Amino acid sequence: MFEAIAKIYTQHKKFPLALAYNDSSLVATNRAIATGHEKHETIGEYYRLRGKIYQEMGLIDSALVNMQKGFRIDLGVGNGAFHIVHF
Repeated sequence: MFEAIAKIYTQHKKFPLALAYNDSSLVATNRAIATGHEKHETIGEYYRLRGKIYQEMGLIDSALVNMQKGFRIDLGVGNGAFHIVHF
């Protein structure tokens, strides 16, 4: 739910609000993973959206870091296990 709101704020170029809702998505997802209730394959998408928000803000270094993290997470999610692939 937070991520949908973050996307709407991104489309309207209200980047501070978009980042705040994106943060909420990441916190909720990480909390669920830590407690073992769920394996969230969407967390990579959350980081990629965060990268897009930073790109729109002209913060290319932050955009790249977050997009790379999103892709690494996506590559590492599989077989019911959550892990980050290190290159």
